[in-house]
Amino acid sequence: MINSEADILDEPLPFDDDHDHGDKKEIYTYEAPWLIYGMNWSVRPDKPYRLAIGSFVEEYNNKVEVVQLNEESGSFESRGTFDHPYPTTKIAFMPDKTGSKEDLLATTGDYLRLWRIGEDGGIKMKSLLNNVTFVLRDHILLHHCCLLMIITITLSTFRRTRTASFARR
Repeated sequence: MINSEADILDEPLPFDDDHDHGDKKEIYTYEAPWLIYGMNWSVRPDKPYRLAIGSFVEEYNNKVEVVQLNEESGSFESRGTFDHPYPTTKIAFMPDKTGSKEDLLATTGDYLRLWRIGEDGGIKMKSLLNNVTFVLRDHILLHHCCLLMIITITLSTFRRTRTASFARR
């Protein structure tokens, strides 16, 4: 309980560096080898501070890189890179807050693609979804969370397109 003005002055201020508050606040940077167009943070507890970054190169061949913070060195390190046709308009990790499901990443550009991230850092395309076909590699059914991710990306893109078309009028 604070009884006087002197007690107020003795209390540590929230921005006072002389007192240890237990919260560690740091700023980390990562410089991609190309212009960044799309990115998304992973929410998996077993893969903290992981980020997928899509390139913007004015060509057909673009890249997506998955980087993760190495807390010992304080720098982001590449966990895998893969080629992507056209820049990624959206990137999303599967929303798995328990870390119990398959480690998947969705990207959009010309089509919606699902990528499996392996424990060894290898990233392979699992599915390609377009207007005509729905191809699943290895005949594996998509998880409910993955379908939710597809619907979210599709609706978000649809809303953005509708908003842009209304803004032009």
